[in-house]
Amino acid sequence: MNRAIAAIRRVFIPAIAVAVCLTATSCQRAGANQSTGAASTTTHRTVTVATKDGARTAIVVHPTTATGKPALVVMLHGGFGSAKQAEQSYHWDDEAARNGFVVAYPNGDRASWNVGGCCGSAQRNNVDDVGFLHTLVSQLEKTDGVDPSRVYAVGMSNGAMMTYTWACRDPGELAGIGPVAGSLLTDCPNPHPITVVAIHGTADENVPINGGVGAKSRTHVENPSLAQTLAPFIAADGCARDPAERTAPPVEQTVWTCDDGVSVSTEVVAGAGHQWPGEVPPSRFGVNVLGIDPPSNAIDATDYLWQQLGKSTLRVTLTPSVGR
Repeated sequence: MNRAIAAIRRVFIPAIAVAVCLTATSCQRAGANQSTGAASTTTHRTVTVATKDGARTAIVVHPTTATGKPALVVMLHGGFGSAKQAEQSYHWDDEAARNGFVVAYPNGDRASWNVGGCCGSAQRNNVDDVGFLHTLVSQLEKTDGVDPSRVYAVGMSNGAMMTYTWACRDPGELAGIGPVAGSLLTDCPNPHPITVVAIHGTADENVPINGGVGAKSRTHVENPSLAQTLAPFIAADGCARDPAERTAPPVEQTVWTCDDGVSVSTEVVAGAGHQWPGEVPPSRFGVNVLGIDPPSNAIDATDYLWQQLGKSTLRVTLTPSVGR
């Protein structure tokens, strides 16, 4: 029985995620209004990016409230996910409209991101995802006029791992990252000082908060702990030795105040599993049969990440040398 359920999970989780997304109005818009033109002529489109690994795509949403030189949030889906699924699940379109920024949803390589120590076909084929994301940002600077000093990457699970990887391999491009339920699985000897806002559940059995191989992991990767993951950024940011801590059950917040106005913080949600707090809940079938963790309602991760990251600005632009 356990083997049968495991087989169902492997085959049907990606399909269910896409099917759920395709029933949503926001996802239908993405397929119905494709263009590579500037946002002045469309607010919702799919763009194609030429890379050394072939053509890659992303959904781009430029609300009418995003005027002047708006910020850019790049939302990276989790393993087995997609741009459409991420758009439908995490409410970034609404957040962008309320706060006047552009949001992009890139598609991974066969629903995966190459983060060094993981995952899927992206890792097996050594896909240059950092190069793809850099090219996407450069393209949006031209077509949408986004502010290069206010580019933020947020992600779920494998996508969260990708935010860390991007920050480590392409120092000087991102002003901040917002990883949810992820870990650092690449070398990170010299990250640029940036704001990091990490969200993680204490009951995550896919990417355990204290490190190791998760009991529900499909990759069987040995993860570093959240503390080990954040250590390179705390060092690079010149953070105070003793962080400020605040507990409002079930959330425990820890904030390191750092040099040049950046910070590193964690929002640890007691009892929460491998999920994006505040996301669209999975179906009963998804929870009971496929083992998908229900989202915590302790915080709205999307709004919280924007409120924290949106205050940060990249102060120095370097010439990145890795991942291009």
